[in-house]
Amino acid sequence: MAAPFHVQLKKNWNHLKKIFRFWKILIVERRIPDWQLIKCDSYIERRLYQALKREGYRVKTQYRIRGYDVDIVIPRYRLAIECDGRQWHRSSEQKKRDRRKSAKIAKAGWKVMRFTGKEINNNIARCIQKVNDYTGKY
Repeated sequence: MAAPFHVQLKKNWNHLKKIFRFWKILIVERRIPDWQLIKCDSYIERRLYQALKREGYRVKTQYRIRGYDVDIVIPRYRLAIECDGRQWHRSSEQKKRDRRKSAKIAKAGWKVMRFTGKEINNNIARCIQKVNDYTGKY
């Protein structure tokens, strides 16, 4: 079932804004932008993405699995990471939707990890350690 027109329009507009940001960095700042970083939708996603990159992981953002956009994935380990900010993951309906999403992604053969905004902001090293424990790194 297709999304309502206004939802699709907003999604397309957000994608277009990201493309504009890419070109602005390329032309104005004269450097090649990190497209995966630009695709991050929130501060906590950007923060975790950058920490994972520093750790040496090859990371993709807004990666589609079974019809769902996953915030961050590490394809080599089939690891899907969701960054749950309070604004979008607070209500019981949103939590129920998150559980369904996680179940479908896990059924597709991916390990799903969820980190709250509080975890990412207050102790990102612990988040990275959990990822390292799963991947066997260090």
